[in-house]
Amino acid sequence: MNNYCMDIDLGTPFLVEGFNPYSISKTHSILDQSVIHSDLLSLLDDLDLKVIYIEVFFKHPFEKNPIHADDGPSDMSKLNWIFGGGRSVMNWWAPKIGEQCKPIEVVTDINSSALCYPEDSVDLVHTQPIGFPSIIQSGVPHNITMGNEPRWCYSLVFFTKDTRRLTFVQTIDLFKKYIK
Repeated sequence: MNNYCMDIDLGTPFLVEGFNPYSISKTHSILDQSVIHSDLLSLLDDLDLKVIYIEVFFKHPFEKNPIHADDGPSDMSKLNWIFGGGRSVMNWWAPKIGEQCKPIEVVTDINSSALCYPEDSVDLVHTQPIGFPSIIQSGVPHNITMGNEPRWCYSLVFFTKDTRRLTFVQTIDLFKKYIK
């Protein structure tokens, strides 16, 4: 096991019938839970989780993706489903110690915050293709190396019902019976 990504099999459809996951053309957008299949919503409810929203990231083949940490440096997870994206991989990075690591805080297209890191201020620590779905670590610096196909990432942002974000290890523990 690594501390960045774990493929799971939830045994349930992700999206409602009739929703075309390839229909999103904006680089970064939000969908509400109305596009999530009711069986998946029930499974998440049984785990005492609630969906906040779905982030959709659309990338063109070979597009450069900035190294960033969601909501600043932390330990948090998301559930990702990937459509397309042949030969793309997700990379995780560790900030270098000292003055050379000066991330820049940015506000995203959906008004969330992220810290962006220059490539010379981080070291690559893990690379992996993302499954359908995967639990991913989103609070540490990461990016995508795009392959030769367009890629749509549907990233489920969730909290516990008492509004806590789960760490990666807590999420792995909660979903342990679904790990492939």
